[in-house]
This record gives sequence, structure tokens and C-alpha cells, in this order.
Amino acid sequence: MLIDIAKDVQEAEFDFVYPDEPDLPGWRPPTKVHGRQVQEAAKAILAAERPIIYAGGGVINATRAPSCSSSSS
Repeated sequence: MLIDIAKDVQEAEFDFVYPDEPDLPGWRPPTKVHGRQVQEAAKAILAAERPIIYAGGGVINATRAPSCSSSSS
């Protein structure tokens, strides 16, 4: 399938204003979380070699910090 959008339409500028309330029919975010789900997710993150966490208004790439223990010989 090909959808062709004219270049003048692609490059057109317009004023956009975010609505006060989003209208997302069918989307019902959970109001409660199950403690075991949170616990299992935490275990999976801790077990990952290079976990990536997507959060909030941006992306945070989180990796396990290098070990702080120093070896003295």
C-alpha cells in the first residue's frame, strides 16, 4: 500500500494546541498495580546485563553502575 502525501502538505505549518483533556477512546490506564508484578519487574531489571528504562517525557538509558569496590594488592 502506498499513501502519497503532497510535499506542500508535508511542509505546511499550522498552529497546534494540546487539548486540556486527551480523548483516547478505549484506553483505560490501570489505577492499581499488583505488588508481585512490580517485584518481578524489579528482579528482571536487576538481572539484566544492560537494562534500559523508558520513563516520563524522555528516555533514560540506565546501566548498572560499575562496581565501587576496589581491590588492594
